[in-house]
Amino acid sequence: MGAFYDEIADLAVEMIEEFGQELTLKRVTEDAYDPATGESTPGVTETQPVKAIVLPASKGTVESFDNRLVDGTLIESNIRALKIAAKGLLWPPGPGCVVEYEGQDWKMLGATPSSPAGTALVYSASIMR
Repeated sequence: MGAFYDEIADLAVEMIEEFGQELTLKRVTEDAYDPATGESTPGVTETQPVKAIVLPASKGTVESFDNRLVDGTLIESNIRALKIAAKGLLWPPGPGCVVEYEGQDWKMLGATPSSPAGTALVYSASIMR
């Protein structure tokens, strides 16, 4: 990462720390197969703290889903948008990850990096409970 992008990444972390909060991101690794023993080892849950700003779902976010109701509940109340600082992450967020928010596990629907020159600075993600 160049000096300019280091500075921008530091600024993103600083702003997110000021206006956001620390959340826990979890993922389960895939099962591992050992051909020598013929046994499979179950995946492990990995966790990492992330600095993020949590935003309510916008009208555009909700309208991008074909079905606005899940089990009779408007999904707007069950979706949040996140801005996650990329600097210092052990692994990138993505579909299948889980975010601990408000004492509950929220499923990550997707995450898109803002990556000028190939350097991720911030991830925009959506989560659903």
